[in-house]
Amino acid sequence: MWRCLRAAVCWTIFEERNRRICSDRERRLPEILELIQIRVFHWLKSLALFKDLSEDDLLRNWKEIASSTPVKDTSLPSWAPPPSGFVKLNFDGSSMGNPGPSGIGGVLRNEEGMIISLFSGPIGLGDSLKAEISAVIEGTQRAIELNITNLVIEGNSKLVVDWLRIDTANFWSYNNERRKFNWLTKNIEVR
Repeated sequence: MWRCLRAAVCWTIFEERNRRICSDRERRLPEILELIQIRVFHWLKSLALFKDLSEDDLLRNWKEIASSTPVKDTSLPSWAPPPSGFVKLNFDGSSMGNPGPSGIGGVLRNEEGMIISLFSGPIGLGDSLKAEISAVIEGTQRAIELNITNLVIEGNSKLVVDWLRIDTANFWSYNNERRKFNWLTKNIEVR
């Protein structure tokens, strides 16, 4: 049920945005909320669990259905410290489009979890891969400026982390970034 609700909200916002841009018409908030609810009802009806319920049943029992539907655990993963003598770089990059305005961020922490350096900022237009790679390079440059010689790199992009460790992916358009990362890390141990 919660997936249907999330999808209905996103779809309705997207549709309303396009409606306002393309046809210069807009709905009032109560209309938008009702449209979201109708979409959820229709999508729930396509699920075997709810196929025998009418829209009236769904509407009357909305709170009961919502409270009985299990919610996926969305707790955040915990941070694990690097091995003794190492500093950990946690990085992330994002893009609002492909390409679109992009930004990076990261933190360097020692084995006690103390923050050594933070960074964030825009990087111009690009895709999410460019943003992730740029974040790693920025974090690595910061580590070198701080004379860090043992670095653990951790990010939420497995593709980028694997590419940095073993160069398995062939991102030919990012060869310069790969060479820069190799040059930056030639005198430090990276895990």
